[in-house]
Amino acid sequence: MEGVQGLLLFTLIGFLVTLLTQSSHATLTLALAALSVGQVSYENAIGITIGASVGSTIMAVIGSIGSNIEGKKIMVTHVMFNVIAATLALIFFKIYFWLTNYLCDMLSIAPDDYVLRLAMFATLLHAVPVVLLYPAIPKITKLLNKYVKAKAKENPDQTPMFLNKEVMAFSDSALQALTLESVRLLQAAVDIIARMISLHPEDVVSDEEVPAIISERDKPIDDDFNKIYQDKFKGLYSSIMDFAINAGQNSEDLKDTKNMMDIRRANIHMAAALKDASQLQTNIRKLGFSNNGYVRAEYGHLRRNLLRLLRNVIRINEATTVDQIDKIQGKIKKEATRFDAVSRSSLDTLIRSHSISDSTATSIMNDNALSRSLAMHLYDVVNLLYKSNPTLTDDLETKRRKRKKARKKVAEAS
Repeated sequence: MEGVQGLLLFTLIGFLVTLLTQSSHATLTLALAALSVGQVSYENAIGITIGASVGSTIMAVIGSIGSNIEGKKIMVTHVMFNVIAATLALIFFKIYFWLTNYLCDMLSIAPDDYVLRLAMFATLLHAVPVVLLYPAIPKITKLLNKYVKAKAKENPDQTPMFLNKEVMAFSDSALQALTLESVRLLQAAVDIIARMISLHPEDVVSDEEVPAIISERDKPIDDDFNKIYQDKFKGLYSSIMDFAINAGQNSEDLKDTKNMMDIRRANIHMAAALKDASQLQTNIRKLGFSNNGYVRAEYGHLRRNLLRLLRNVIRINEATTVDQIDKIQGKIKKEATRFDAVSRSSLDTLIRSHSISDSTATSIMNDNALSRSLAMHLYDVVNLLYKSNPTLTDDLETKRRKRKKARKKVAEAS
């Protein structure tokens, strides 16, 4: 059978034979043997060669099973290349056929030497797509990296370290587990807030002066809040909330149940603080690094106060007494009041002098209100998670009594 139908039929035969034998070499050997004894025509043998090229991809697919992500990328590339090669050969068959004959004539290959001419066609079958696809390698690589990805591994940031069925059996152990997990989540929340105001998480724990850090971070950080929230917060937050509800229902101690609900409320305040931070991010990126010095100064002031706030929230973990918690909590509340210091009259002056626009002044006031809301949510987190939580406060008091007892023994010994 000749013509387009014959070409497509023998391409299919070549594909199926290669699929069964799992060897394109075996298929080509059969095609060459059949061609040499006149069992198939030269054009039919070309169809078998094209089909064998596509069928050879099955070995790449099988070989990629169990391989790492780079192996899978190689497999996809191999399949894509061979399919493109076969498609081009079928669409532009007459051009390939003419070029094969032209090159064979140049090399003085006899017109009836179909074996060598078939070898020339097989060479062109793979050489042409190499030439055509070579300039597109960077784009192909980008597409592979984008769409061929390893299965998502369990995110350690989202995996509870302390919550399990065993600790839920006892209300006091459940309360302690909830507390420890919530402290982890608070650290994640602080890191996310830092990134939303175009700071790095390490800036929060740094000893460098706040004004110096704000001066250094003079470019916006274009982080995707939704992605960070999903990766760093949402999973652990959901686990804590579910555990708190179930543990509270199972607890027979009303006091422990109340404390668990307080922890749940603390986590809700964390989520609310993140919501405020996500709304702040838009204007901080847009206006916080403005060429307008007045606008940049207002947002620089706002970012400095937020950084001081986050540092105080983190320092709560260093507290060794309830009095120290009270002191740090007071500083957090003081930072919250700083956001009320934006004077409407000073903004009016800037508007009248055309230093800033009405809409910019409104944005500044709204963002200070958001920052105050964020600060008060974190204040409530500290109050519910640290100050009112017997798991932490009782431990601090125990440590305080031990230190007092130790000092008394030293004094008596001296």
